[in-house]
Amino acid sequence: MMSLARSLRSSGSDILVEEELATYFGRAKIDPVLEKQFKETVLSSVGPISFIPIHSSSEIGLDSGLGPTLNRAYASRDRFFMSMVVQLSLLSWFLETTELASGISSCMARRHELKFPDAAPDPGYEGVLGTVEACSAQTQSFPWNHYARSVEEKIRSRCPRYSHCQINEKKFYGLSSITLLAAADCFYLVQSLPEDRRIMFSNQKGMITIIIWAHYVLGLNVSVIGLPGGEVVFGQTDSVQVIITWQQGWDSTILPEVRLLDSADKIIFQSTSDELILEEITSSERHPLQDYGTLWLRRACNTYVSTPYDAPIYRALVHHVVAMALSAARRLVRGTFLTAKTEYSASATSDSFDIERWRIVDASKVLFKEIGVDMGQVDTFAKTILDENSLAETTRPRVLDLYLSSLDESLRKKGLSILSLQGMTVMCLSVANVTALQDCWQIPLVADLGFTEQIPITTRIWNTRGPILVEEFDFFALFSTLLMGRRFSQDNSLDPDTFVLSDYGWSIILGVIGDKDPADSQPERLFVRRGVPTSSRTGASKRLVKDNTADCGGSGSYRPPKKILDEGQTYVPRNVTQVRRRYGYCSSGKDAFFLSIRFDVFENLGPDHVGGKKLELVSFYRNLHSSIWMTTIAPACEHPNKSLPVARLGTEVIAATSLNWRNEGEEPVPELTDMDYDEVPQRICICLTKDDARARWLAVAEGFLSPRRRTMLRGKHICEDCVTDTALQKEGYWLIVS
Repeated sequence: MMSLARSLRSSGSDILVEEELATYFGRAKIDPVLEKQFKETVLSSVGPISFIPIHSSSEIGLDSGLGPTLNRAYASRDRFFMSMVVQLSLLSWFLETTELASGISSCMARRHELKFPDAAPDPGYEGVLGTVEACSAQTQSFPWNHYARSVEEKIRSRCPRYSHCQINEKKFYGLSSITLLAAADCFYLVQSLPEDRRIMFSNQKGMITIIIWAHYVLGLNVSVIGLPGGEVVFGQTDSVQVIITWQQGWDSTILPEVRLLDSADKIIFQSTSDELILEEITSSERHPLQDYGTLWLRRACNTYVSTPYDAPIYRALVHHVVAMALSAARRLVRGTFLTAKTEYSASATSDSFDIERWRIVDASKVLFKEIGVDMGQVDTFAKTILDENSLAETTRPRVLDLYLSSLDESLRKKGLSILSLQGMTVMCLSVANVTALQDCWQIPLVADLGFTEQIPITTRIWNTRGPILVEEFDFFALFSTLLMGRRFSQDNSLDPDTFVLSDYGWSIILGVIGDKDPADSQPERLFVRRGVPTSSRTGASKRLVKDNTADCGGSGSYRPPKKILDEGQTYVPRNVTQVRRRYGYCSSGKDAFFLSIRFDVFENLGPDHVGGKKLELVSFYRNLHSSIWMTTIAPACEHPNKSLPVARLGTEVIAATSLNWRNEGEEPVPELTDMDYDEVPQRICICLTKDDARARWLAVAEGFLSPRRRTMLRGKHICEDCVTDTALQKEGYWLIVS
């Protein structure tokens, strides 16, 4: 029991909270067909290897195993735990998790006040949230969205004007706390006395969530009455147990009244509007990445008028979006608006931001799988998009103008806005940056592109003429917003130290994790993987992994003064800053792990210098990412020999050590005695770090912090002489990491 309690606490849940929630939700029996499918689907999603370290020497990895909450539900002979898991999995798929936890906590407190039978005291918001998150993370592979689409289609068959209800306003998914309180108890009572109990909801608020919960999960027969085309029944028509009244002209701010009736229609229970303080649990419906774009366009085109699913507008919009993504991709450049090097800020950035055509094609095929993509049509659209114009100035497809003309004039602007072509275009670019896209098409994202409008890159891509500046965390922030929804901004999840972010059983990781040579890293790429950050040492799981910036003092901050080692006409390419070991240091906080990277370095300046220096240097993942983001990668050269035994220098070029360039030319600070403020007059300084990937990372990080120089990185496709010539052809002072 103690071992189980520790495991649950490490995962974010709690053994006592689970016991109380299992008592609350577990009374209701799960439909056997759904329970079997749920167990098989979730179990099959667990791979043969459940723990993958984020770095070869890191104790932090992504754990995608069943997790202790789910393991307990599978192993327990008591059906209560599996019932709890299934119901919380459903509710967290369609409802915002923090509000859901608050609603459950309030409901349990209210039940205890009213002295309901077996009512437990409120376990507290934090405890409930931990269990809700554990259930959602460990069951995220179950496709609740399929049930939602099935319900929507059946309602639409009886309600031609269902498409006018602006379903993207989410009023059919969000629940009031009153509904949650009533449903959790009344569904159980109806199950217990199916012939003698009925539950009635006075309007369609939360209708889709209620139908899935009552019918598909609990096996109750549900009827929706009052539809223009007649009643819709889910289950057996002769024994309806849950009745939802469709109110024509319904005001979505009016919460439903819930009544529990006996067989003689006598009211046993009736909710009142003052039952709970929290009125509404906001919808946060999710949809897998695959066909996310299809869902959005289908809904958008059916908001004000009914548009058949085989209408040509869908493919035309897809081709238009992909064409705009291809156009924008050609113009992206890496840079930053916030840099100490003001002369190299937004107007003069580093390298182009390379998103290959095949990546955008693959992304579009995932986003619009059901609609399909014809690249011939995409290329036809792309020819009409001029690079000197913004995407906002792009000529719209004729079929889109025809669609807009079918709307009332007062709705045309709204009709275009709700399509969110800019959001779809930016999302296509963001998804194109994900590595191994075939492994993450199941990631459940919040089905609301409105969140993308909160990210500045969306407006920048849409409205910029010419080169489009991309800051280092733009796409990371955009994808993270779609994973976390409104909680992303509420929790300030993307603070300056975060480089791994997790929610709903998936993690998004910046593209500098690993031990590659910096020239081979792709900082614009995102790693999206199934699993939650977990410590292999303690078993604890956290939502975030951040840089441990507190680990920057002591010996880890000392860097010896830079030394010029070669002047004149030639130099011997070599490494004088040998990194003998790289390892991580980890600590834990409430919601995050904190990591730093330590390097054991031996600076060996050669036979003309006495001895050598042993150093222990500290760096951080976000610092490395920022550094490589603003580093220029030297282009390939045509010479067959890319590694020269002797290379050219010149009057403007010297070769030197790679450390302590961060204060070059600055005004000395008397208190900081270990800083090297000496200014090197030569315009080009070559750092001697050949063939040592870790030493090259340290040099790139030093160059990024230099107030005077920009950094150029030599890769394996260019020789030493050509990288020097490339730097000489550019203006300003440069540090070459060779």
